[in-house]
Amino acid sequence: MPRFVAQRRRALQAAAELLDELEIDQEQPIDVFDSITRLGLWLVFTPLKTLLGAIVPQSDGGIMITTERQPSIQRYTAAHEIGHWELDHRTAFDTYDDVLNPAANERERLAQWFASYFLMPPPLVHATASRHLVRPDTDVSPAQAYLVARDMHVSYEAALRQMANLKVITDHQRDTLLAVPLQRAKQDLADGHRPRIGNADVWPVNGPSVQHAVEVVDVVVDDEIVIALPENRTTGYRWLDDTANARRAALRPRPEPPAFAPPASTSAPVTPRPEPPQRSRADIDAALALLPRPSRTPQDTDTQPASDDGPIEIPQASGQSDEGLLLVFDDYQPGWARISPRDAASLRRHIAGAVTGLTDFLAPNPELAQATSTGTTPALPDPAHPGAGATGRRLLGIQARAEGRFAYVLHYAATHDPRTPPAATFTVEATVQPPPAVLHRRLLMQIDLDDPQDQDNTYRDRSRNEANQSGAEPGGRDETDL
Repeated sequence: MPRFVAQRRRALQAAAELLDELEIDQEQPIDVFDSITRLGLWLVFTPLKTLLGAIVPQSDGGIMITTERQPSIQRYTAAHEIGHWELDHRTAFDTYDDVLNPAANERERLAQWFASYFLMPPPLVHATASRHLVRPDTDVSPAQAYLVARDMHVSYEAALRQMANLKVITDHQRDTLLAVPLQRAKQDLADGHRPRIGNADVWPVNGPSVQHAVEVVDVVVDDEIVIALPENRTTGYRWLDDTANARRAALRPRPEPPAFAPPASTSAPVTPRPEPPQRSRADIDAALALLPRPSRTPQDTDTQPASDDGPIEIPQASGQSDEGLLLVFDDYQPGWARISPRDAASLRRHIAGAVTGLTDFLAPNPELAQATSTGTTPALPDPAHPGAGATGRRLLGIQARAEGRFAYVLHYAATHDPRTPPAATFTVEATVQPPPAVLHRRLLMQIDLDDPQDQDNTYRDRSRNEANQSGAEPGGRDETDL
């Protein structure tokens, strides 16, 4: 047996033995930072400029992790440094190539193999891939691969390489998906929307499947939740947040117009018809406000004057942004032809007969893709009948701006009738946690340096206490950052 193959097997065996020794559930994301503390090593997050991490033998040994990278890289680097420690490499100062380049030297590749197995043991990889329908005999999309990486809390590249190692995907699938930028995978998952912060994770939510639905998500600060909702705009119904729904309920109907005068008798003299009364500026503004308006972000709507008796503006600027959730984009996709905003003019020209190829400017359509994959002939929209009355999709992007627990409630209500109760409600309950560096700093600040017993407390003990007080799961959100 070649020497390196034997050493690689030893590295994988060391990772498996450590998982068993720490009694870690291998079907759940691995809390690597908790594992460092349980090994008796000290952990420091510091702004390293040229290094991703280091392991040093001072005291009982410790690990340093850079704060200049996203949490997924921090987690993989931490597992890489644990690998050095378990493989008796007592000192290491690791750059990007040392941790992530598969062509690194033998010592670093052994730590890479250890890190991949420790963070992504086979039970976790197979369970997560199965949940997202990732198999070697299927056409795996970049969005599916990203979801597997996100749910295992590892980087996109690390997840692809480990899935190939475990034969969950083929080497050809791995290489093809590695050629797709991570941001492209996120945009595909969010219907073309690019997250405001490149390192943030995207959490798509589809609903509602019932009249009053609730979706629970655990995210990190800066992550974005993309909500897709069915909406039929020809009915006068819109998805309104709490603020807009309250405004709708406060609307008052206008007084009825005066009755027409009775018809004059044929014998009566014909009197000239009175001039119609002049309309007030408020009436004109109210009529103009009924016209469709382009989507705006909360920053745009903040500049619009509020009206107590005007119609509801779309999109609805959410007052919930002050509580930690901010509406960052609002889009609507027609039910009969999903087109991107830049193609609206081309579609109008096509309807008018000036453009011959409709499929040239249609955006990706899940129904058309499904029809193609099943071998059926998709029915393209007929420009002569643009699908009036069809149900489209409302897309809302919500960014987590502060840690805490928040609820974003949407009501499907008639904007023209304040007396009609909402037909449905959809609630997103988000638990927003800080990144692992912040959580680690807070745990250190809670240690009583004069109490030796307190110094021996582990992260898990403290996290469990915090979870019992808040009702959260043990381990806190640092297990789901990445």
